[in-house]
Amino acid sequence: MFDNCKSLKTVRWSSNLPIRVNTTNYYSNVFTECSNLETIENYPTTGSIIPPYNWYGCSKLDISQFYPLLQKATTLGERCIKGTNVTNLPQDLIFYNCTSLENYAFSGVGRRKIFAPKLTTMT
Repeated sequence: MFDNCKSLKTVRWSSNLPIRVNTTNYYSNVFTECSNLETIENYPTTGSIIPPYNWYGCSKLDISQFYPLLQKATTLGERCIKGTNVTNLPQDLIFYNCTSLENYAFSGVGRRKIFAPKLTTMT
């Protein structure tokens, strides 16, 4: 959707505009490589999937603002947070509902403990 929008700094999301196609399929690469993106207001907090490459390469985006959403997700897509600002994430990451982790979902998050007690699939 906003893939490679290097000048994009702020997104004000409408509550009437979901990122999902239907109840099970989501768009990927929503904000991929938006390297100047700092703020996403009103980001949809419903749904159980963090799409692949969702925030990939958004180096100025503080991903900790989405930690509650990440904790609720059942699937964390491939490279969904790689390349984001993870400085403010807690050292112990707990994903209570996560059953599936896709390739490199946590690539680049540094030395942290990750707990996913319901995890059944990891690619």
